[in-house]
Amino acid sequence: MIRILKDEDEVLNLQDGILYFYTDSCGICNLLDTYLDDLELMVLKIDTNIYASLALDLFVERIPSLILYKDGMEISRLIGFHNKEDVMHFLNAN
Repeated sequence: MIRILKDEDEVLNLQDGILYFYTDSCGICNLLDTYLDDLELMVLKIDTNIYASLALDLFVERIPSLILYKDGMEISRLIGFHNKEDVMHFLNAN
């Protein structure tokens, strides 16, 4: 389930899920959306044009960037474009 970030406090309250940094002009981000849309895991989609300071605070330097959280802690990152199999492996390995 993908949800668009409306308030930065949502990031602080995320226990289990993915922070997904993107921009609307990112073509490969649109493709990545199709992979993430069917997940049962919470995906919090964050536009780096709107939340640039949040991206900087979390050391996001490239998009798309996926940051996986479990129990409120960052577990792993996947940066740049990856095919569906790579994304699923990233999620299942963590």
